[in-house]
Amino acid sequence: MINGKEKKELSILISNPCNYGLRLKNLWIATGWALVGAVIIASLMAVPKPIQSISLFQGDKLLHVMAYFVLMGWFAQIYHAPRERFYYLIGFVLLGVLLELLQGLGGIRQGDWLDMVANSVGVVLAWQLTKNRFAELLASFEQKVLR
Repeated sequence: MINGKEKKELSILISNPCNYGLRLKNLWIATGWALVGAVIIASLMAVPKPIQSISLFQGDKLLHVMAYFVLMGWFAQIYHAPRERFYYLIGFVLLGVLLELLQGLGGIRQGDWLDMVANSVGVVLAWQLTKNRFAELLASFEQKVLR
């Protein structure tokens, strides 16, 4: 027989899909690290000529914000503890700075401090948004779509 306290705890677990844990956590982690790898490769490779000719006023800054927003947002779906999320915040900000510095040293591309800022803005935005229900998207996806 379930007492009142156990019933309340059970209702919290049922109402919050994140409390279940992710069934495919290893897949989501591998996907996240593949995204990190893609950002690293895209940051250090030469930009193809057709993309160089597209000239939006600082339009690439939006791409930087989006890329780092996705990275932080993805890992915040998997790791919910504030300390873990903070470590990812620091790690992705440092990754953005490091990649821009490497671009400046590589001779293929040039680093840009505004890109560092854009990368950091994406990380911080996702970090802030995942303090609420946004952090439950992946768990909800698993619960509703991957039954």
